Amino acid sequence: MNDVYLQNPDMLMGQPKRTIGDYVEENGILVPKRFTSLEEALDSNLQFLMRTEGLFEYEGVSGLLESHTISPEIIRNAKLNDEKRITNKKKIGWDLVGEFQRKNKILREIKNTPSKETEEQLFALKETTIKEYCRLLGIEPHEFKQGLSFSYWQVITGCNRTMIADSAIEGRYHLFSTFDKEIQKDESSFRHNYTIFENGKIIQSGPYNNLVVEELNKIPKFIEFYETIRKLSHFDPNNCPLLEFQTDIEGKIYFLQYHRTRDFRQATFSLDRQAREDERVADYVRGATGPEGIIVNTSLSYPFPFQLYDEEEASFDKDPNWIFSETMTRRRLVQFQSGGFERIAIGSSSSQHLPRSKLFNPLLSIGIDERKKKFFSKEEENYHNERAESGKVSTIPLRVISDGRKAYVSRVST
Repeated sequence: MNDVYLQNPDMLMGQPKRTIGDYVEENGILVPKRFTSLEEALDSNLQFLMRTEGLFEYEGVSGLLESHTISPEIIRNAKLNDEKRITNKKKIGWDLVGEFQRKNKILREIKNTPSKETEEQLFALKETTIKEYCRLLGIEPHEFKQGLSFSYWQVITGCNRTMIADSAIEGRYHLFSTFDKEIQKDESSFRHNYTIFENGKIIQSGPYNNLVVEELNKIPKFIEFYETIRKLSHFDPNNCPLLEFQTDIEGKIYFLQYHRTRDFRQATFSLDRQAREDERVADYVRGATGPEGIIVNTSLSYPFPFQLYDEEEASFDKDPNWIFSETMTRRRLVQFQSGGFERIAIGSSSSQHLPRSKLFNPLLSIGIDERKKKFFSKEEENYHNERAESGKVSTIPLRVISDGRKAYVSRVST
């Protein structure tokens, strides 16, 4: 079955979040109240979220631009003296201090500024990000900004969830949870969790706290909610979308966002044999190869400035340009990451965009815990860094075989 929004992007009306929210609500699913304008949202005296909108929000980059939480209390706080509120400028960083102060100024004047001007000022806070993204894609910033807007959603207090169906194992799901401070008052405990759930059983989960353990009992209910939306007629049920939703303090579930990832491709074999001496056992696996495995030229270092590559087979993605990394995740067959499940769980559950893009956008995501055994020597890393400095992408061939639950990775002689 085809996705109607891919066949006809105009149906998204330039606002994927709001348009799909309207569609889902028409099908009897709870969705937070959407306000028709910034003025209506402000007049409500409710806490609301200004959510960024653009066509890329449906099947493109995640987290490129910031959404903004607004409430009477937040506006009042913005009117306080900035200098008193910023207690450690060195820790925050001077660039973030400047952005913080500029945003405070916008919030102080939000009720007396035309909404279009407010929106333009908020997007201007991310001017550097927009310019870098447009440079990478070879598009004009002013044209890109013409397609940007905000939609206005009432905030539902409770727990924010993100669920993704596994792309290789039927009945396997990935669930991220973030608990609001109003729900979890113990600041010493983790407020975030990542759980892999398969056919009624928890496969892996972390970090833990008592609230997390209690909430995991609700996963079957979340899966039912996920599959109900996944099978709506406008979507392709073979895709494994990243579905964001909110559960309130009464347990009601509210839809927030549908974002496409990989199509489902059933694993065709079981990797029952032991790893050979030359193979590393992956510490995290999502996605499957055929029984023969695949060989991928894997990028280690990139020349500066970064450029996009149409067909990059794999990467360790150790470079710091997150916009480049986020954009490239959908173009890769394999995304290698440093760390096992625990490290990945902490990073991806507490940060909602790039870490999750690395997990679910490529065909395969493989975690290698280099603390157990270094995959590359320091001399090799230095060599590849020097090669990148000379203007060349530095790659090595690696063989990967994965059945969706277990994976082995080995060096390939050249």
